[in-house]
Amino acid sequence: MDLRFTTIANYHFGDEKQKFSDIGFQVLTPVFFRKKELVNERSHGFYIAPIAGYGRNLIYDHSTYLVGIEPGYLFSTKKKFTLSIGVQLGGSYFDYDVEKDKWVQHFGVKLNLGFWI
Repeated sequence: MDLRFTTIANYHFGDEKQKFSDIGFQVLTPVFFRKKELVNERSHGFYIAPIAGYGRNLIYDHSTYLVGIEPGYLFSTKKKFTLSIGVQLGGSYFDYDVEKDKWVQHFGVKLNLGFWI
């Protein structure tokens, strides 16, 4: 099991509100199907991860709380830079500043580029 922290910065295109729409973060704890040969070996391969996240929507004035699960694949790397691909399924709670709060289904295809620390 590992720990992954990702930042979110979504830019909205397509109408007069072209600007950053969401900023936030997600935390995952991927559990890999392939056992490591050595303790200090970098994880790679297929995983499944519980996920929690927080974001702020700057266009529609609400906070978003995410809970879900992400199955995916983390590519092997010899250096610190790597790529992962996953599908997120779960629920998002929209906490509006003015409107009525609501739960919505969450689905997202995620492509992550990042560095090992």
